[in-house]
Amino acid sequence: MQTMSGKGEIFSPAEILNKSCVKVGYITQGAVIGNISIISNKLDSDGKVTRSVEWSETFFNEKDGIYEGQFQYNGGNTFLKIETNIESGSLSFDYITVSKGDCSALNCPGNTFMCTDKTKCIQQKDRCNNHWNCKDGSDENACLNTFNCTFEDKNMCGFKSSPEYCLELDFGVRSKNPSRDHSKGTVYGQYIRLNCNNESRIILPKITMGTTFCLDFYYIFSGYGNLSVYNNNTLLMKLPKFDAEIWMNVNLTLSKGVHNISLVYSGGNLTTLAFDSVVTKQGKCPAKGCPENWYPCNDNNTCYPYTQKCDGIINCPNGEDEKGCASNKTKYKLTGGRDLWSGKLKMLSGSEYLPVCAYSISSFTLDTVCSQLGLK
Repeated sequence: MQTMSGKGEIFSPAEILNKSCVKVGYITQGAVIGNISIISNKLDSDGKVTRSVEWSETFFNEKDGIYEGQFQYNGGNTFLKIETNIESGSLSFDYITVSKGDCSALNCPGNTFMCTDKTKCIQQKDRCNNHWNCKDGSDENACLNTFNCTFEDKNMCGFKSSPEYCLELDFGVRSKNPSRDHSKGTVYGQYIRLNCNNESRIILPKITMGTTFCLDFYYIFSGYGNLSVYNNNTLLMKLPKFDAEIWMNVNLTLSKGVHNISLVYSGGNLTTLAFDSVVTKQGKCPAKGCPENWYPCNDNNTCYPYTQKCDGIINCPNGEDEKGCASNKTKYKLTGGRDLWSGKLKMLSGSEYLPVCAYSISSFTLDTVCSQLGLK
């Protein structure tokens, strides 16, 4: 048995093969992230080598398991090379065989799916995940266009970004903000983060629905700039930003048909923009209820905290949180906390809020601060 971790290569002897079936057995240990490829190197009559990827597998977060794969090889003067790139966990090869003739169907375990081309068995959880685990794409056929994405594996549910390098998986242990994901509520739970300050976009997998449905997701957005939701290049809504580390919920009722959803960031110095718990559900979104001490925006898709009513910053898409206000920004505010009553104290200085730095604060000042924050 040959165990691989990191980057590695295994070569077969060079030989002349007839039409053959190449079969490989392997074992995953730990949460395996990475990929393996079997590459044929065929020597033609002119002495040139043609390189072709015959079989491959990608692991996004594969637990302990025993697997088998195969492919049909048409023969020739060739040698095979196995390439591995394992970022975490380990992969062990149990056997590699070459037998004359056609490949027979694999004996797939009950909790797996056999690709139509009979090259591999994949886990049921890897079906309909917006990634071709099967070379022929059969694992993405006959899929319901719904998803429940918690971003707990490297595939990121097929979400992409433009530019392509702007989207990454992150989690609280590695990041100061958010310190916890939404779906699990732990420092080890994962979410996706946009890491570009220039104009960029998060692109959801294409959604095709035969009935009305609800798109529901959570986000954290702080810093400068604007964030907008588009559907088929038409603006649906603008999303407000908040200084607190609070996962904000948005739900949108969309009609049947084809939907190309994207979230576009532009115009500023981004501090945090993270997404988690993206779900599609059949039917209209339920009437949105806001948590205690939060008010609904008129669009019924978002809420804002009472501390940001009449604070001089537009938080609702239509700006109703700043309408009918008798005064401008409050003198004090809390930022970066995990709820409305925690965080770093900042004071208005000119047109922006700056951190309050002091060796001590009088009880009178504390009373004033608490009063402006709506606390007693």
